[in-house]
Parts: sequence; structure tokens; C-alpha cells
Amino acid sequence: MKAGGITTFRGAGKLGGKGTVKVGNDVINAKDIVIATGSAISRIPLKGAEHTIDSDQILELKDVPSASP
Repeated sequence: MKAGGITTFRGAGKLGGKGTVKVGNDVINAKDIVIATGSAISRIPLKGAEHTIDSDQILELKDVPSASP
């Protein structure tokens, strides 16, 4: 990301208005701001859920799955 001119900040952030975010003691002003919060997978206890894959598993696939059951 640094090669693309993107600066990252790690910490608790708070939106401060148009084009402004406060992260810790830093106040960042920018035309475009992306807030990436991450995620955690969750399996829902429904019949048939064992036939699904989560976001982590899909990234590990070697081939595109077939559309037929």
C-alpha cells in the first residue's frame, strides 16, 4: 500500500466531519478515507448450513465451485 501512496493508521477512530478522522491523537484530513474494521466468521445453526462456506474458506479455494448441487 505504501507503494501506492496509501498511509495506514491503526487504532480507535472517530469520524470528525467531512474528510476528517481522528485516530488516537492524530487528526487525518483526506479527500478519500477508507475505514476497514475487519470481520469474524460466524456459523449459523440452520439445516443445510454445513453445505456453505465462509469468507475465510472461499479465499482458500483453488477452483471456482460448480453451480450445480
